[in-house]
Amino acid sequence: MSDHTPEITLRGAWRGQPGDPDRVFHGTVVHSDHPDSPVGGPCRVTYEASLQRVTAPGDHGRYVLHIGDTERGIVLARFTSAAASSAHAHDEALDDDWYALPAHT
Repeated sequence: MSDHTPEITLRGAWRGQPGDPDRVFHGTVVHSDHPDSPVGGPCRVTYEASLQRVTAPGDHGRYVLHIGDTERGIVLARFTSAAASSAHAHDEALDDDWYALPAHT
């Protein structure tokens, strides 16, 4: 077993307003070291929020990457925009590169 965490880069944009439970990221896999996310395939990312009151920041919810039309997804430890490292304002409704880091399962 390797300690290498697969890297995944997606190109796409969010649809819906922040805070909307139906908000979804739609895109395409442009780079992947993960065996379940082939390059060129369509994908979507959802945010699954906890329905219960929680106290720990990590318990509020999680991002899940779905490849193609699959309901089963890859839980992500982190999902960030390439523009997040820039000092410029970023419109998440415009296509951009996003980095997905799968959680260790």
